[in-house]
Amino acid sequence: MPKIIAYCLFKYFAHGGLQRDMLRIALACQQAGAAIRVYTMQWDGPQPEGFDVRIVPTRGLTNHGRAKQFAAQVKRLLAADPVALVVGYNRMPGLDVYFGSDVCFAQAIRSRNPLYLLTPRCRTYLAMERAVFSADSNTHILLISSQQVKDYKKHYELSDDRFTLLPPGLDNTFRLAEDPAQARRRIRAEFAVRQDDFLMLLVGSAFKTKGVDRAIRAIADLPDSLRSHCVFVVAGQGKEAPYRRLANRLGIGPQLHLAGVRHDIPALMAAADVLIHPARVENTGLTLLEALASDLPVLCTAACGYAPYITDAKGGVVLDEPFSQSKMNAALQTMLEPRVLARYRTAIADYRRKTPLGGLVQRAAEVIMERLR
Repeated sequence: MPKIIAYCLFKYFAHGGLQRDMLRIALACQQAGAAIRVYTMQWDGPQPEGFDVRIVPTRGLTNHGRAKQFAAQVKRLLAADPVALVVGYNRMPGLDVYFGSDVCFAQAIRSRNPLYLLTPRCRTYLAMERAVFSADSNTHILLISSQQVKDYKKHYELSDDRFTLLPPGLDNTFRLAEDPAQARRRIRAEFAVRQDDFLMLLVGSAFKTKGVDRAIRAIADLPDSLRSHCVFVVAGQGKEAPYRRLANRLGIGPQLHLAGVRHDIPALMAAADVLIHPARVENTGLTLLEALASDLPVLCTAACGYAPYITDAKGGVVLDEPFSQSKMNAALQTMLEPRVLARYRTAIADYRRKTPLGGLVQRAAEVIMERLR
């Protein structure tokens, strides 16, 4: 009988980055001989063959209340039906391995009002983080950016033997458009992008977190000669109305296309001139690696865990934290000089020929399977 690995995450939906990582790593472990059981409050999407998906019902008016209840329920369920290894994608007690899909909570709340530290939400999430990272924990931690290592070491006694820093996470199934020139023509025709226009692309859901408003303001601030030649396409899911209102108020409503979830990201990247990703919080930013694989220049914030790859590639502009809208506006205007964009594309092509952009799934699966034996 194969040994069972229990994967625990609050919610599964097909287009989430955390969820996509969980699925890819679980499938790799299944292929290596493990049986896969999943505990989650919600599964939205097809279930892979052979996965034992168990929905854990929770009640509560708040996300932190449901998270706490989920952790307690999973503990009881595992006591009644044990497994060989427990892997978590959200922080909670009782994990053998934790995949670091979140930024350090203790670091993130440093700039919050001190009164926030007294709230049940803050106390709950801090307690769940401590259950994973404290010196009393035996959880092995998979971290996915060097910034995470710095932040967690700052707040917890995290020795080097307690974590593995994973390589970047570009999926080896990510493929460039088969015919980039044809894809560019098709996408630009779909969004009425003229030959001398710039197509700016943002890929991601949760529009506030990804900084859609920041991108709209930067485009609206461009000189008339540039602004009138810009088309902004957002591929992802989020609350659309506030961003349509903002674009209309700033005079670029017709140039904003909220395109919803798309399944042709390689084609969109082949058609785009700049990937804009001014995220407020972004543990990694897989779309940054996809842009590098597509030779697409990037404008992003240093809040993105994968931002150092853009810097190393000389493939665009990484905006320092704390964020400055005026600096983003100036950076975008500078980037839209054709010679600058061409220089970024050349640098990216040279970088990706020498630098692997993948390996996360394989390495994570190796670490998990080593602890299963």
